[in-house]
Amino acid sequence: MNAKNAMTLNCYGCEYKCREMDSELTRITHCAQMKIAIWPEDNYFFKRGVKEWLSEIWSSSLSDGVILVDFSIDNLLYFIDDNWLKFLAQYKMQIVLMCDRAMLSLARYWLNREWRIISVIDATASTSKVMQNICDILRWKSVPPPKGKVMTENEVKTLSYMAKGNSLAKIASELGCSIKSAYGYQYSLCKKFGGLTRISELRFKHQIM
Repeated sequence: MNAKNAMTLNCYGCEYKCREMDSELTRITHCAQMKIAIWPEDNYFFKRGVKEWLSEIWSSSLSDGVILVDFSIDNLLYFIDDNWLKFLAQYKMQIVLMCDRAMLSLARYWLNREWRIISVIDATASTSKVMQNICDILRWKSVPPPKGKVMTENEVKTLSYMAKGNSLAKIASELGCSIKSAYGYQYSLCKKFGGLTRISELRFKHQIM
């Protein structure tokens, strides 16, 4: 993950492609075009796909604009605490999570906690389905999130503590629970991340430890 890209927000709503949007700038506040941002911008293929979808959309009544978030498992470390929401909230735009299936339960967790997140889209669906969902959102139509399990607060906290290298005993102490319960949170995370055999598989693949 590129830390530099995580600290900027760039608009793709019109031909001007304003770089490094500033929420206080008059040109952004009074922009007559669609304000559509992609965050983070680490994934070239995701960014290219979004640009192609947006090229088919002509207008929007979503006056505050929308941020399309690449909520993929490769970006997991961005989403284990609420710092990413604090960063995006300064732009006062609606947020849509473009999610891969392994991350759906975590996406639903944040959807339930943040009013600026207006929808979760399964980015692994067909191109026509994804594009229709984006069009509907930009025209104020309701797009219900995919059904499924939701991560609990303790599971997300467990994930965050794991990312900092804490032991199971330390995690149990921080959560005020038994080691058995902490183990149960890890087991549940394995299931919600698509049926991992061990949570260490996730740590290895995405360098959480």
